[in-house]
Amino acid sequence: MRYLRKPPESEAAACIRGFIGEQSAGRASGIPWEELRLDYGSFTRTSQLRDLLIEEQKGLCAYTGAGLDHRLVKRAPSRDDYSYKPHIEHLTSQRQCREELEAQGGVVGRDLGQDLSYSNLVAALEVVGTASEHFGAVSRSDRPLPIIPTNPACSTAFLYAETGEILGTCADANATIRNLRLDHQTLNGWRSGAIQGLLPLGARTPRATLEALIEVLEDEARPSLPEFSFVVAQIARAFLSIKDRSQDL
Repeated sequence: MRYLRKPPESEAAACIRGFIGEQSAGRASGIPWEELRLDYGSFTRTSQLRDLLIEEQKGLCAYTGAGLDHRLVKRAPSRDDYSYKPHIEHLTSQRQCREELEAQGGVVGRDLGQDLSYSNLVAALEVVGTASEHFGAVSRSDRPLPIIPTNPACSTAFLYAETGEILGTCADANATIRNLRLDHQTLNGWRSGAIQGLLPLGARTPRATLEALIEVLEDEARPSLPEFSFVVAQIARAFLSIKDRSQDL
C-alpha cells in the first residue's frame, strides 16, 4: 500500500469545499437545510472529485496500486460477468460516519460529518459483478480497516514476494489484507506481472538499474506512477540488499 498525503490545498479538497460553500450559502439565504443537505449522498460533484482524486494519487488505486486512469481500460476482464470501474471510497465507512455524527448529537444532512471530509476520501478500484472476483473496496464493505493508505505505517505494513503474493508484518496488516482481499489471485497475478515487466532479470538486475528504477518508482513529482510502483520498489530494494550481503561475504 502506498502512503497518500492529503494536502488541504489540493484541487480535490477545493472541490469538496466548493460544494459545502454553495450549500451553506443557500441555507444562509433562507432555503431549508432539508433541501440543501451536507452529506455525501447529496454531493453533486462526484465525477469531478473522482477524477481529481485519481490525478492526486498518480493514477493508482489507493488500496491495490492498480491503474485507475486510462490504464484501467486495458484491464478488461476475460469474462463478461464482472467488470472494473473507478470509485470514490470512504476510509471510514459512510455508515460509521453517520453513527459518529449522531453520537455527537448531530443530524445527518443538517450537520457536516466525516462523510464529506477530504481526508476520508480516496479513489479506489471497484469490482462489479461475480462475488468470487471481488477484492478491494467492494470486499471491504463497512468492515474497519486497521491500516489505511493515509497512515504512513502502511508503507511498511506489507511484504511482497516476486510471485506477487502479499504478507502482513503485523496483526493489523493481516486484518487489512483479509478485509480487502488483497491476497486475491487476480491481484497476485497483476503484481507478479508488474514485477516481471520492470525487473525481468530478477535478482540479476544490475545495481545501477535497480537504483534508477527505484528513483522513478518513488518520484512523487511525476504526474503518474507505474502500476504497483510501491510493490516493485520494495522488490528492487530487496535485490539491492542481496547484492550488499553478497559483497560482505
